[in-house]
Amino acid sequence: MIRGISRVVSADQLEVGRFYLTSFGGDESFIIQCVENERATEDRDRILALYFDRINENRLFVGGFPGTNVFAELLPVAVRVDPPSFSGTQFSTNLRKDLLIVAGNEPIAIAGTGRGWGWAAVNMFTGKIVNANELGAWVSFASWSLVYDDDEGEIEIISFGDDQE
Repeated sequence: MIRGISRVVSADQLEVGRFYLTSFGGDESFIIQCVENERATEDRDRILALYFDRINENRLFVGGFPGTNVFAELLPVAVRVDPPSFSGTQFSTNLRKDLLIVAGNEPIAIAGTGRGWGWAAVNMFTGKIVNANELGAWVSFASWSLVYDDDEGEIEIISFGDDQE
């Protein structure tokens, strides 16, 4: 039995909404989520990656997939917020890059983009880019993490927030 990942897949087996480990070669690895931009006008912009960048100050960004063709698929991932890090609502906080908001019961990552759009709102439950202006009521959290459940309990994959180094 393998713990921590479910399987190794090639690029043509990626599924929207799932989380993966990959690299650009060398020692740098990235956690990504396969996301879909249904409003894209060009095919190259339809299926993208939400990067959880551990190297550059734990930043979030949306972009094309790395050139690698091998990905380690993670077990189902959950988003854990740190309730004391509650940092605002749609009435007191402006949407900005690197913000995690919760709208209804869905975690939305506000991620930077490399194509001049500024930022994109990604629903991490569905893997879809959403219109942030249509979210309705939401709250934000300064500290949060991606986790999965293992036979031995909850395992943290990566964390973000004000208290991170």
